[in-house]
Amino acid sequence: MWMESGQETRQLENASFTFGYGARICLGKGIALTEVHKLIFQFPLNFRLESVDLDKHGPKVNIGNFFQRDMWVKVHARTPKPSS
Repeated sequence: MWMESGQETRQLENASFTFGYGARICLGKGIALTEVHKLIFQFPLNFRLESVDLDKHGPKVNIGNFFQRDMWVKVHARTPKPSS
């Protein structure tokens, strides 16, 4: 499993200087990280992605991780479902 030991996790957190370090660390770090994690799940619920030009690029199969270049997508807002 990925980063099972607490030591690996602490090493990774100590190597990230995005929010500062030590006594001058950003006070909003926890809130910012929560918002980023929330975005990962909220984006597909609120938006739909559509490939612009499948003829040019064709469907891709992801076996592992790779970077996709020249893949254009349209982002459509989903219509909210009425409350019952």
